Formats: sequence, C-alpha cells, structure tokens
Amino acid sequence: MEVFLMILQAIISIVIPVAISVLTYFTKKYVDEKIDNEQLKKAVDIITTAVNSVQQTYVDDLKKNGDFTLKAQKEALVKAKDEALNLMNEKITSAIQNNYGDIESYIITTIEGIIGKQK
Repeated sequence: MEVFLMILQAIISIVIPVAISVLTYFTKKYVDEKIDNEQLKKAVDIITTAVNSVQQTYVDDLKKNGDFTLKAQKEALVKAKDEALNLMNEKITSAIQNNYGDIESYIITTIEGIIGKQK
C-alpha cells in the first residue's frame, strides 16, 4: 500500500503542474483572442467613421460638381486611410498586426469593402 501511495504521489506531482501549464496557456490564448476581437470591432467602427467623414466633407461636393474623377477617388481613399490611422490607438493597431499583418493593407481593404456595401 505504501508503494502505491508513493507512485500515486509521484504521478500527481507530475500531472498537476503540466495540467496547470496547459490550462494557463489556453486561458491566456482565449483572453488574448477575445481582446483582439474587441479591438478589431473597434477598428472597423473607426474605419467606417473615417469613410463617412470623407464622404461628407470631400466626396459629396465633388460628386455634386461632377469632379469625382479617378484621381479624386484615390485621394479620398488616402484621406480615409489617414483619418482612420490617426483615430486608432496602439491596442487596435497591435490587434490588426497580430491578425492581419500590414495595417495599411487592412485599412484599405476594409475601406473598399465599406464603399462596396454603400453602392
């Protein structure tokens, strides 16, 4: 019986630290993903705000005057991208980098998606 208890104690002393490490790893991963998802939602909100702002302050007037050329469209994209970047904090940009890599590419792709939905 004493040998059985020694073996059981040895097994427990090995299994518990491993189980705690695994549990800690997955808990941290879950929390990090949840935080990133919240930051990415904020990023989309910011990008949408930037697109709407450029639409109201730049694009609408050009469209009324028939001056919304390809060059003006590119300028509007740059304005929206720059405005979105200026509104983002480090947590948001970090979440974008962690999940998508290049921040500017993510913003431009998202802007194009938003504009596509508006048409």
